[in-house]
Amino acid sequence: MNYYRLKEKNDLPNVLTPEFPSPSVIWSENHPLFLLGRVQREKDYLYFLSFYRSNVLSNAFLVAAEVWEIWREFQDGGRCRPCAFGHVSTRQVKAYYLLLPKILDALHEDTVYYWDGNLDTIVLSGKMVGTNQVFVVKGSTQMELLVSEDVLEEMLRNNIVGFEYEYIEMRGDC
Repeated sequence: MNYYRLKEKNDLPNVLTPEFPSPSVIWSENHPLFLLGRVQREKDYLYFLSFYRSNVLSNAFLVAAEVWEIWREFQDGGRCRPCAFGHVSTRQVKAYYLLLPKILDALHEDTVYYWDGNLDTIVLSGKMVGTNQVFVVKGSTQMELLVSEDVLEEMLRNNIVGFEYEYIEMRGDC
């Protein structure tokens, strides 16, 4: 099975950026949470991305509802909390989910790291990945979101945009 690293698309103008709360706020309750977004120019069109990676402290992903609908069919384990994400003064709010997928210790010894310990070139150990299709691997401070080819194809079939993807090499048996 092939895997891909998902990344936020950062070449769009005026992207709404979430203000992530601390993990204790995110995971302390189950009822929906409102997540405030920041934008550079309120009068211009606001772009909502398909998913956002949180800052180092929150260790969560903010995922659009239409993406979550796909991922939940493929994901095994992890945590999820519904939320509304938007910008108050422009009155634009959309349904999202705060998500912490299963964290796998699935990095092969050939993985290349940046000087700060985060992941540069990811190489997965097929044996450790197993049949997981939506999961994260961890560098020193950042988590990298990985999905199987089946998940990526489903996202593209459903016209999910606002993200980039990169093929990940795998070594060893699945």
